[in-house]
Amino acid sequence: MPNDLYSTRRDAAYISQVIQNLVLNALEATDEGDRIEIGAENIVLADGEINDLPAGEYVRIAVGDTGIGIPPENLDRIFAPFLSTCDDTTGLGLAMVKTIIEKHAGDVTVESTEGRDAIFSLYIPAVEESSDKKDGEGLSIKFGASRILVMDDDQDIVSSGYNTDETEADYLAKGFTGVLSKPYRSADLDRILKVVLG
Repeated sequence: MPNDLYSTRRDAAYISQVIQNLVLNALEATDEGDRIEIGAENIVLADGEINDLPAGEYVRIAVGDTGIGIPPENLDRIFAPFLSTCDDTTGLGLAMVKTIIEKHAGDVTVESTEGRDAIFSLYIPAVEESSDKKDGEGLSIKFGASRILVMDDDQDIVSSGYNTDETEADYLAKGFTGVLSKPYRSADLDRILKVVLG
């Protein structure tokens, strides 16, 4: 891993979750003797070179494996929710990967040769180093006397990762003041609490 990678504005916990999901995905596609490799590099993209990303400096993180690859008919929909080729998975891992990276103003691509390999590439915009602040520093969230009820229809989750639910899409009509979808940063939580609590 290079020591001179560009600085990025990122949520370390979510990026860690992205890498974990990609590695788990690779493990499902590999057998004994196959390899899983993770690397990172600085890259400069031209406008539109990778999907709709603007020109600029990015950090590319690649997770690749030498497993069974991805069938060509699945490549265009590999990031769709609930697409899974395994009976014991939900098919939400790669959809969550794409959502998280897009929330970081980046994008994710996949290249694969069926029966040979698959490489997922994450592109995260570089930012100028401005201070020594750590993730989450400088936020204005303050504790007070208000009460917050967090609810979900699945007690193991507590908050939802998808915003396709009818209630969330039309939350004002359902009697809610605000809505916040995962993944979100502390600053996003700060903003929505200010709206909700007035």
